[in-house]
Amino acid sequence: FGPIPDDGGVTTTWSKLGYTRRETFTFNSEDGDTTDFFAEESDTAIDSVTVPGKETFEFDLMDYNLETLQKLFGGTVTGTGDNAVYNAPNKIEAKEWSCKITPEKGFVFTYPRVSIMPKLSGSFTKTELLQIHLVCTVLEPTKEGVTKWQVQKLTQTLINLSSLLKSTDLGKLKDNSAECILNRAKELNPLIDQYKVEVSNITKNSADISEKEGLGYIGSVNVGFTI
Repeated sequence: FGPIPDDGGVTTTWSKLGYTRRETFTFNSEDGDTTDFFAEESDTAIDSVTVPGKETFEFDLMDYNLETLQKLFGGTVTGTGDNAVYNAPNKIEAKEWSCKITPEKGFVFTYPRVSIMPKLSGSFTKTELLQIHLVCTVLEPTKEGVTKWQVQKLTQTLINLSSLLKSTDLGKLKDNSAECILNRAKELNPLIDQYKVEVSNITKNSADISEKEGLGYIGSVNVGFTI
C-alpha cells in the first residue's frame, strides 16, 4: 500500500502492512444492476442500461504492531518501546491508498485508488488469532487518463525470503540497530543479499527483515535476538 500522490495517480512510495493469513485473500466483483425499457408494442426490450457492480478484495492481516493499528484505524500512539500504548479513535474512517498485489508468479495487479476499511476479527483463544480484516473497495482514480486497475506480467521469479533466511535466532547482539541486525543475519544466512532487504518493527529482542520493493525477494521474516 502507499499514499495517493497529490495528482491522483499511482503512488511510488510502497510499504507492507504485514503478513496476509493464508486462504483469506478473495476478490469480489458484484453483478451489476440492469434496467430494461419496454414499449407497449413489443415484448422485447427496446433499450437496456447496466450499472456495473462494485469491485472489492479482502484479506486478514495476521501480524501487526501499534504503528500498523494507527495507520489503519487512525488514533495515536503514546509512549515509546515496551511502554508504548495505542489509543483508538472514537470514530473509524476508511483510508484511501494505492495498492499493489504481487504474487510469487503470474501477474502484478495495481490499483491507483482503493478505499480501505479495517476491523478487528478473531478471538482470544489458543486456536485462533486476533487479526485485522481489511475490505478494500476499488475506486475511480482522480487523475485523468489513469485506469482503475492495471495488470502487468511478473517478469522475474521472486524468491521467498523465508527460503534463504532460515536461521532466525540471531543470538546476542551488541545493539539492536538495523545495521547490526542485518550483519548478523547475513553472517548466519550467507545466501541472502543484505542490500535487497530492510529491517523494520525493531524491539528489544526482535525485528522484521523484509524485501525492498522490486529487488527480487518477496516476504518478511521475524528474527529474534538478545542484547
